[in-house]
Amino acid sequence: MVEQFTADAERILGQGGRILVPAFALGRAQEIALICQKHIPEAEVLIDGLARDLSHAYQRHQGPDGHRLRIFRGNVRPVEPGRTRTEIADERPCIVVSTSGMLTGGPAVPWAQAILPDQRSGLMVVGYQDSDSPGSRLLGLTGEGGHIDLPGYAEPLEVAAHVGHYRLGAHATEDELVKIAAMVDATTLMPVHGRLAAQRQFVRRLHLRDQQTVLATHHWRSDEYR
Repeated sequence: MVEQFTADAERILGQGGRILVPAFALGRAQEIALICQKHIPEAEVLIDGLARDLSHAYQRHQGPDGHRLRIFRGNVRPVEPGRTRTEIADERPCIVVSTSGMLTGGPAVPWAQAILPDQRSGLMVVGYQDSDSPGSRLLGLTGEGGHIDLPGYAEPLEVAAHVGHYRLGAHATEDELVKIAAMVDATTLMPVHGRLAAQRQFVRRLHLRDQQTVLATHHWRSDEYR
């Protein structure tokens, strides 16, 4: 996925276009920034909205290697508060990482309004999209182009830009979660996120390790899943 993301980004930037990456503020936006630092160091990368604010927060803390994380360095910089419109008006090629990740609000919406009608440009979806979100409707467009309604705009917007979907998942896998559960040696574990069927499957695996769990409001005994 990173290779495909990088190749598409270089192609779009090479033809003079701009790229919008709607991203969740916590984790995903920083992941994209670091990918761009490593794989597309010649591209200008702008971080806008809540993604910018949380990236500043990341930089105040140490990373896994004991050193402070550096999101804003090299080719990555923040869009200063109040300057989104100015940056949008400057049509030089760049990659914009902005909230909201599903295009439901935030600076990502005016960026999308400026970028989507431009056939040289692109919008790269990198995270989960609720079925009724603008991001999901954008991915659901078939054929060449189309139109989409964006929050705050009365008229449907023409979509001429490249729209790509890149599954850059930031969550641990089930195997990794089992290892984490063993490492922290918690007395009881409670799955609280995701589909109930997936939670039940995870609980079964934990019970094979004699791990005590609580699922929703029901306390499951280890022998129930033997």
